[in-house]
Amino acid sequence: QMVAQKYPQVTWLPTGGDKGYGYAHNLSARNAQGRILYLNANDTRMPHDFFQKIYLETNGLNFDGFLVYKQRTFADLEALAHFGVDFLGFPCLSPKASDRFYSEGSNYMVDRESFLKMGGYDSDLYLFYEDIDLFWRARVLGIPITFNENLFIYHKGGATVSGGHFRGEEQYKTTSLRRYLNERNAIRNMIKNYSMPYLLPILSLYLLLSMFEMIFLAVISRNFRVIKSYIGAWFWNVFHLPNTLVFRRTVQSARKVSDQEIVKLMYKGYGKLLTVRKIGLPKII
Repeated sequence: QMVAQKYPQVTWLPTGGDKGYGYAHNLSARNAQGRILYLNANDTRMPHDFFQKIYLETNGLNFDGFLVYKQRTFADLEALAHFGVDFLGFPCLSPKASDRFYSEGSNYMVDRESFLKMGGYDSDLYLFYEDIDLFWRARVLGIPITFNENLFIYHKGGATVSGGHFRGEEQYKTTSLRRYLNERNAIRNMIKNYSMPYLLPILSLYLLLSMFEMIFLAVISRNFRVIKSYIGAWFWNVFHLPNTLVFRRTVQSARKVSDQEIVKLMYKGYGKLLTVRKIGLPKII
Protein backbone atom coordinates (compact mmCIF):
# COMPACT_ATOMS: atom_id res chain seq x y z
CA GLN A 1 0.00 0.00 0.00
CA MET A 2 2.90 2.34 0.73
CA VAL A 3 4.22 1.73 -2.80
CA ALA A 4 0.80 2.41 -4.30
CA GLN A 5 0.52 5.70 -2.41
CA LYS A 6 4.05 6.92 -3.14
CA TYR A 7 4.14 5.74 -6.76
CA PRO A 8 0.62 6.14 -8.21
CA GLN A 9 1.87 5.00 -11.64
CA VAL A 10 2.43 1.51 -10.19
CA THR A 11 -0.49 -0.92 -10.43
CA TRP A 12 -1.19 -2.44 -7.04
CA LEU A 13 -2.47 -6.04 -7.11
CA PRO A 14 -3.54 -7.26 -3.65
CA THR A 15 -3.15 -11.01 -3.11
CA GLY A 16 -5.39 -11.36 -0.07
CA GLY A 17 -2.58 -12.63 2.12
CA ASP A 18 0.82 -14.26 1.82
CA LYS A 19 0.34 -16.84 -0.92
CA GLY A 20 3.95 -17.21 -1.88
CA TYR A 21 6.46 -16.04 -4.46
CA GLY A 22 4.97 -17.86 -7.44
CA TYR A 23 1.37 -16.79 -6.84
CA ALA A 24 2.36 -13.11 -6.76
CA HIS A 25 4.35 -13.32 -9.98
CA ASN A 26 1.61 -15.26 -11.76
CA LEU A 27 -0.90 -12.61 -10.76
CA SER A 28 1.38 -9.88 -12.08
CA ALA A 29 2.00 -11.73 -15.36
CA ARG A 30 -1.73 -12.17 -16.03
CA ASN A 31 -2.30 -8.45 -15.53
CA ALA A 32 0.81 -7.20 -17.35
CA GLN A 33 0.38 -5.30 -20.63
CA GLY A 34 3.88 -5.52 -22.10
CA ARG A 35 5.46 -8.32 -24.15
CA ILE A 36 8.45 -8.85 -21.81
CA LEU A 37 8.16 -9.69 -18.12
CA TYR A 38 10.92 -8.51 -15.79
CA LEU A 39 10.79 -10.63 -12.64
CA ASN A 40 12.68 -9.46 -9.58
CA ALA A 41 13.01 -10.03 -5.83
CA ASN A 42 12.91 -7.75 -2.83
CA ASP A 43 16.62 -8.15 -2.04
CA THR A 44 18.16 -7.09 -5.34
CA ARG A 45 19.50 -3.93 -6.90
CA MET A 46 20.66 -3.14 -10.43
CA PRO A 47 23.53 -1.09 -11.85
CA HIS A 48 22.35 2.35 -12.93
CA ASP A 49 22.68 1.47 -16.63
CA PHE A 50 21.14 -2.01 -16.33
CA PHE A 51 18.05 -1.49 -18.46
CA GLN A 52 19.95 0.50 -21.07
CA LYS A 53 22.42 -2.38 -21.45
CA ILE A 54 19.62 -4.94 -21.69
CA TYR A 55 17.95 -2.90 -24.43
CA LEU A 56 21.20 -2.71 -26.39
CA GLU A 57 22.18 -6.36 -25.78
CA THR A 58 18.80 -7.63 -27.01
CA ASN A 59 18.37 -5.24 -29.93
CA GLY A 60 15.41 -3.53 -28.31
CA LEU A 61 14.16 -6.46 -26.18
CA ASN A 62 13.86 -8.54 -29.31
CA PHE A 63 14.00 -12.06 -27.88
CA ASP A 64 11.72 -15.01 -27.14
CA GLY A 65 11.78 -17.30 -24.13
CA PHE A 66 14.09 -16.56 -21.21
CA LEU A 67 16.98 -14.09 -20.94
CA VAL A 68 19.21 -14.92 -17.97
CA TYR A 69 21.95 -12.70 -16.59
CA LYS A 70 24.49 -13.13 -13.81
CA GLN A 71 24.27 -11.96 -10.22
CA ARG A 72 26.76 -10.63 -7.72
CA THR A 73 26.68 -10.54 -3.94
CA PHE A 74 26.14 -7.33 -2.01
CA ALA A 75 29.05 -7.98 0.32
CA ASP A 76 32.05 -8.48 -1.96
CA LEU A 77 30.58 -7.87 -5.41
CA GLU A 78 31.86 -11.29 -6.43
CA ALA A 79 30.42 -12.50 -9.71
CA LEU A 80 28.46 -15.72 -9.31
CA ALA A 81 28.12 -18.23 -12.09
CA HIS A 82 24.81 -19.17 -13.61
CA PHE A 83 23.22 -21.91 -11.57
CA GLY A 84 23.36 -25.61 -12.24
CA VAL A 85 21.02 -28.38 -11.09
CA ASP A 86 21.91 -31.95 -10.24
CA PHE A 87 19.88 -34.96 -11.41
CA LEU A 88 17.80 -34.84 -8.21
CA GLY A 89 16.73 -31.28 -8.92
CA PHE A 90 18.91 -29.61 -6.27
CA PRO A 91 20.79 -26.40 -7.16
CA CYS A 92 24.56 -26.32 -7.31
CA LEU A 93 27.25 -23.94 -8.50
CA SER A 94 28.69 -26.32 -11.02
CA PRO A 95 32.18 -25.46 -12.28
CA LYS A 96 31.16 -26.39 -15.83
CA ALA A 97 29.46 -23.78 -18.01
CA SER A 98 27.73 -26.65 -19.80
CA ASP A 99 25.85 -27.46 -16.57
CA ARG A 100 24.00 -24.14 -16.54
CA PHE A 101 20.38 -25.11 -16.12
CA TYR A 102 18.29 -22.34 -14.58
CA SER A 103 18.22 -18.88 -13.06
CA GLU A 104 17.13 -17.78 -9.64
CA GLY A 105 13.87 -15.87 -9.77
CA SER A 106 15.74 -12.63 -9.10
CA ASN A 107 17.67 -12.40 -12.36
CA TYR A 108 15.88 -13.13 -15.59
CA MET A 109 13.40 -11.82 -18.12
CA VAL A 110 10.90 -13.83 -20.15
CA ASP A 111 8.40 -13.05 -22.87
CA ARG A 112 4.89 -13.03 -21.43
CA GLU A 113 3.45 -15.45 -23.99
CA SER A 114 5.96 -18.18 -23.09
CA PHE A 115 5.45 -17.64 -19.36
CA LEU A 116 1.68 -17.96 -19.62
CA LYS A 117 1.94 -20.90 -22.03
CA MET A 118 3.86 -22.79 -19.34
CA GLY A 119 1.25 -21.94 -16.73
CA GLY A 120 3.67 -19.68 -14.88
CA TYR A 121 5.06 -20.67 -11.52
CA ASP A 122 3.72 -23.61 -9.54
CA SER A 123 2.14 -21.61 -6.72
CA ASP A 124 1.80 -24.72 -4.52
CA LEU A 125 5.58 -24.67 -4.05
CA TYR A 126 5.11 -21.40 -2.12
CA LEU A 127 8.83 -20.64 -1.77
CA PHE A 128 12.14 -22.14 -2.98
CA TYR A 129 12.85 -24.23 -6.08
CA GLU A 130 9.93 -22.66 -7.93
CA ASP A 131 12.55 -21.15 -10.26
CA ILE A 132 14.17 -24.56 -10.87
CA ASP A 133 10.75 -25.99 -11.68
CA LEU A 134 9.94 -23.13 -14.07
CA PHE A 135 13.16 -23.55 -16.06
CA TRP A 136 12.86 -27.35 -15.95
CA ARG A 137 9.41 -27.13 -17.53
CA ALA A 138 10.72 -24.62 -20.05
CA ARG A 139 13.32 -27.17 -21.12
CA VAL A 140 10.70 -29.93 -21.32
CA LEU A 141 8.57 -27.68 -23.55
CA GLY A 142 11.50 -26.55 -25.68
CA ILE A 143 11.23 -22.86 -24.75
CA PRO A 144 14.49 -20.98 -25.54
CA ILE A 145 16.81 -20.03 -22.65
CA THR A 146 19.63 -17.56 -23.37
CA PHE A 147 22.44 -16.92 -20.86
CA ASN A 148 24.01 -13.47 -21.21
CA GLU A 149 27.52 -13.07 -19.80
CA ASN A 150 27.56 -9.26 -20.00
CA LEU A 151 24.60 -8.46 -17.73
CA PHE A 152 24.34 -8.77 -13.95
CA ILE A 153 22.42 -7.61 -10.88
CA TYR A 154 23.27 -7.53 -7.16
CA HIS A 155 21.45 -10.06 -4.98
CA LYS A 156 21.72 -10.20 -1.20
CA GLY A 157 19.94 -13.53 -0.71
CA GLY A 158 18.09 -14.77 2.37
CA ALA A 159 16.02 -11.63 2.83
CA THR A 160 12.70 -13.48 3.00
CA VAL A 161 13.75 -16.57 4.96
CA SER A 162 17.01 -16.51 6.92
CA GLY A 163 19.89 -18.83 6.15
CA GLY A 164 20.83 -20.51 2.91
CA HIS A 165 23.52 -18.09 1.73
CA PHE A 166 27.23 -18.30 2.42
CA ARG A 167 28.70 -15.01 3.64
CA GLY A 168 32.35 -16.03 3.36
CA GLU A 169 33.56 -15.18 6.85
CA GLU A 170 31.42 -17.66 8.75
CA GLN A 171 30.05 -21.18 8.58
CA TYR A 172 27.32 -21.80 6.03
CA LYS A 173 23.95 -21.66 7.77
CA THR A 174 20.53 -23.01 6.96
CA THR A 175 17.31 -23.62 8.88
CA SER A 176 14.98 -26.55 9.44
CA LEU A 177 12.28 -24.55 7.60
CA ARG A 178 14.52 -24.21 4.56
CA ARG A 179 15.33 -27.91 4.64
CA TYR A 180 11.62 -28.75 4.78
CA LEU A 181 10.66 -26.49 1.88
CA ASN A 182 13.67 -27.48 -0.25
CA GLU A 183 13.14 -31.23 0.17
CA ARG A 184 9.39 -30.93 -0.24
CA ASN A 185 9.62 -28.93 -3.44
CA ALA A 186 12.44 -31.01 -4.95
CA ILE A 187 10.28 -34.13 -4.67
CA ARG A 188 7.29 -32.44 -6.31
CA ASN A 189 9.50 -31.11 -9.11
CA MET A 190 10.90 -34.57 -9.87
CA ILE A 191 7.44 -36.13 -9.96
CA LYS A 192 6.13 -33.46 -12.34
CA ASN A 193 9.02 -33.10 -14.72
CA TYR A 194 10.67 -36.49 -15.18
CA SER A 195 9.23 -39.05 -17.59
CA MET A 196 8.39 -42.35 -15.91
CA PRO A 197 11.49 -44.33 -17.03
CA TYR A 198 13.66 -41.69 -15.32
CA LEU A 199 11.38 -40.87 -12.39
CA LEU A 200 11.16 -44.30 -10.74
CA PRO A 201 14.91 -45.04 -10.33
CA ILE A 202 15.84 -41.42 -9.55
CA LEU A 203 13.11 -40.96 -6.94
CA SER A 204 14.09 -44.28 -5.31
CA LEU A 205 17.72 -43.15 -5.14
CA TYR A 206 16.63 -39.82 -3.69
CA LEU A 207 14.72 -41.51 -0.85
CA LEU A 208 17.75 -43.60 0.10
CA LEU A 209 20.10 -40.61 0.03
CA SER A 210 17.72 -38.38 1.95
CA MET A 211 17.29 -40.90 4.76
CA PHE A 212 21.05 -41.06 5.24
CA GLU A 213 21.36 -37.28 4.93
CA MET A 214 18.57 -36.67 7.45
CA ILE A 215 20.22 -38.80 10.12
CA PHE A 216 23.69 -37.44 9.38
CA LEU A 217 22.60 -33.79 9.64
CA ALA A 218 20.63 -34.43 12.82
CA VAL A 219 23.64 -36.04 14.49
CA ILE A 220 26.31 -33.52 13.47
CA SER A 221 24.11 -30.49 14.14
CA ARG A 222 22.52 -31.94 17.30
CA ASN A 223 19.32 -30.45 15.98
CA PHE A 224 16.75 -33.21 15.62
CA ARG A 225 14.16 -30.84 14.18
CA VAL A 226 15.81 -31.57 10.85
CA ILE A 227 14.32 -35.10 10.99
CA LYS A 228 10.89 -33.54 11.25
CA SER A 229 11.72 -31.38 8.20
CA TYR A 230 12.50 -34.38 5.99
CA ILE A 231 9.61 -36.53 7.17
CA GLY A 232 7.26 -33.57 6.85
CA ALA A 233 8.42 -33.05 3.27
CA TRP A 234 7.71 -36.69 2.38
CA PHE A 235 4.24 -36.67 3.94
CA TRP A 236 3.34 -33.35 2.30
CA ASN A 237 4.01 -34.93 -1.07
CA VAL A 238 1.96 -38.02 -0.24
CA PHE A 239 -0.96 -35.83 0.79
CA HIS A 240 -0.65 -33.62 -2.32
CA LEU A 241 0.09 -36.45 -4.76
CA PRO A 242 -3.29 -36.24 -6.60
CA ASN A 243 -2.70 -32.54 -7.32
CA THR A 244 0.91 -33.21 -8.35
CA LEU A 245 -0.17 -35.95 -10.77
CA VAL A 246 -2.66 -33.60 -12.45
CA PHE A 247 0.15 -31.08 -12.93
CA ARG A 248 2.43 -33.88 -14.15
CA ARG A 249 -0.03 -34.95 -16.85
CA THR A 250 -0.16 -31.39 -18.16
CA VAL A 251 3.63 -31.15 -18.34
CA GLN A 252 4.23 -34.58 -19.86
CA SER A 253 1.49 -34.25 -22.47
CA ALA A 254 3.15 -31.07 -23.77
CA ARG A 255 6.70 -32.51 -23.76
CA LYS A 256 8.88 -31.51 -26.72
CA VAL A 257 12.34 -32.51 -25.42
CA SER A 258 13.32 -35.92 -24.06
CA ASP A 259 14.80 -36.47 -20.60
CA GLN A 260 17.85 -37.94 -22.28
CA GLU A 261 18.61 -34.48 -23.69
CA ILE A 262 17.64 -32.57 -20.55
CA VAL A 263 19.75 -34.69 -18.21
CA LYS A 264 22.80 -33.81 -20.32
CA LEU A 265 22.41 -30.25 -19.01
CA MET A 266 22.34 -31.34 -15.35
CA TYR A 267 25.31 -31.75 -13.03
CA LYS A 268 26.19 -35.43 -13.10
CA GLY A 269 27.19 -35.68 -9.43
CA TYR A 270 25.42 -35.11 -6.13
CA GLY A 271 24.93 -31.34 -5.88
CA LYS A 272 24.80 -31.22 -2.09
CA LEU A 273 28.15 -32.99 -1.86
CA LEU A 274 29.63 -30.44 -4.25
CA THR A 275 28.36 -27.67 -1.98
CA VAL A 276 29.88 -29.32 1.11
CA ARG A 277 33.24 -29.60 -0.65
CA LYS A 278 33.16 -25.90 -1.51
CA ILE A 279 31.85 -24.30 1.68
CA GLY A 280 31.74 -27.01 4.34
CA LEU A 281 28.98 -28.69 6.32
CA PRO A 282 25.94 -26.51 7.10
CA LYS A 283 24.98 -25.30 10.54
CA ILE A 284 21.26 -25.86 11.20
CA ILE A 285 19.88 -22.84 13.05
